[in-house]
Amino acid sequence: GEVAVGNLHGDVTLWQFYDLHCPYCRAAAADVDALIRADGKLRLVLVPYAVLSVQSVRGAMVEIAAAKLLTPDQFLDFHRRIYANRGVIDGPKVLAVAKDMGLDPQKLAASANTQATLDILRDSATFGGDAGLAATAAYVIDGVAIVGHPGLTALQGVIRSVRACDKVAC
Repeated sequence: GEVAVGNLHGDVTLWQFYDLHCPYCRAAAADVDALIRADGKLRLVLVPYAVLSVQSVRGAMVEIAAAKLLTPDQFLDFHRRIYANRGVIDGPKVLAVAKDMGLDPQKLAASANTQATLDILRDSATFGGDAGLAATAAYVIDGVAIVGHPGLTALQGVIRSVRACDKVAC
């Protein structure tokens, strides 16, 4: 279910764990978007971490199915458009965004509603729980978890540190 975007061969990889139903993740999306646009050497891995509600699970299931059909750049655009919606983000809202991007919502829903998709979400939830990701948005960089969104400036600082000394703080 994870999708790498940005520079796929970047020198630093930042993993973002998000829940589509999370208001903090929605706010963080603008910072993460600015980060990926400004840093041409960054590899960002988006990981659906649907832990807050049934609505977020349903939305994530559709997003995972769409990821199989879209290029990384298309998926990043899809992800941006999802967060541009107002209100609760759920399966129907994610399907509407997919339809606007030219995907067949019925085929996408059928692909999303599988045990394999649920297994992907379960694996993400298990990893997140084991890693202590007790909040969304959460990040992992250079083996270190950052729980909660620290803001654009802080993320840029961590990335600079990893580049300078191979640690999240020099």
